[in-house]
Amino acid sequence: MANGYNQYIGMRYVPIIDGEWSQSKAYEPLVVVTYNGNSYISKTYAPAGTLPTNETYWILAANYNAQVEQYRQEVRQYQDIVETFDDAITTAQGDIDALENSKMSIGDILIERYHGSSETIAGNSAGTTVVVDVSKSGYTCEGVVGFNSNTTWCFPIICEVINNTLQFNYRNLSPNESTFTPYFDLLYIKNPV
Repeated sequence: MANGYNQYIGMRYVPIIDGEWSQSKAYEPLVVVTYNGNSYISKTYAPAGTLPTNETYWILAANYNAQVEQYRQEVRQYQDIVETFDDAITTAQGDIDALENSKMSIGDILIERYHGSSETIAGNSAGTTVVVDVSKSGYTCEGVVGFNSNTTWCFPIICEVINNTLQFNYRNLSPNESTFTPYFDLLYIKNPV
């Protein structure tokens, strides 16, 4: 017992970190070196020039290359996920902006009745297609929401709005009738400012 303390004299059991492996150097047991990006620990005395890949003298302590490659793959996967979420967020923000810009109030919607002029249809036949400009300043005609006529013997077989133009054609169910006046309820949406 020296100076009142127990003293152990024997083999070292704490590794020595020695840095990059050197071909000209011999290594004692428990020396950690790096070689080609990985770390190795000497198991026994390794003569000079003994590569750390020689499993008789060395063991692989950490395969940094494989770990780094695994981390790279994980980062790529997370990057793909982040980019997917980023695209989804961008799309959602665009949708939100579009909704914000397209908010309509009750004043933006208008239903207006179109009173047609007297039309002639031969009995049991379809009339010619009538095309009427239904444009309204500051609004776009989106379609027909209702129709009627001053008779009960005819009905529309074509009724649509194309580019602020009402196009309709009626079918006559009575051989004795030939004229009628159509009425259409048209839906207008206020144009964005």
